[in-house]
Amino acid sequence: MEINEHVLVTGASSKLGELISKILAKKNYSLLLHYYKSKKKTFNQAKNLKEKFKNQNFYPLYLDLSKNHSLEFMSEIIFSETKNIHGIINNASLYTHDNFNDFDKDNFDSNFNIHFRNPLNLISIISDNLSNENKEGFAINITDKNLNRNNLFSYNFSKTLLSNWSNKNYEKIMKITEFKPGNLLPSKNYEKFETDFQHIFNKLIEYNYGHPRK
Repeated sequence: MEINEHVLVTGASSKLGELISKILAKKNYSLLLHYYKSKKKTFNQAKNLKEKFKNQNFYPLYLDLSKNHSLEFMSEIIFSETKNIHGIINNASLYTHDNFNDFDKDNFDSNFNIHFRNPLNLISIISDNLSNENKEGFAINITDKNLNRNNLFSYNFSKTLLSNWSNKNYEKIMKITEFKPGNLLPSKNYEKFETDFQHIFNKLIEYNYGHPRK
């Protein structure tokens, strides 16, 4: 990869986002660390990564992905630090209990925006920029192995849309991959989980980086 290629990680300070960010940093990527509420934690995360990986950049990036923003606004935000964004990990998630017969419209809209609309918007923005630079990139969409949980109707519905799109899209500039991590934080043997996850995710990054586009 080129020096200073950046990857945008949404929900970067969550436990999974933090682990993904460490893996990407070890692969020599610079990172845009997206956050919504976790400002202090994300700034500390960026500082700690910079201390360990001194030749790379780590920029905290604030954006409320629960809202339906214009593409122009989102583009201005994500390219505020660098234009050299090579990839994106759509990891941000919202977990609120609801069901088909009793769901709140605002909550449904927030889930739809976080899990489907804005992941696609971000991919579109980054893809357009890469196309203008005659470059290619990748996107990894984090979904879920279990999208049939009770009382998570809006979550299940919106993540299912992202899952279906990830496997049937016609994007040519960016290689799109779905990743279903399953239970993220098993109560026992977390060290083994972290080791196994790093092994799988490293392979996924390598696949995306070198795989021919459609």
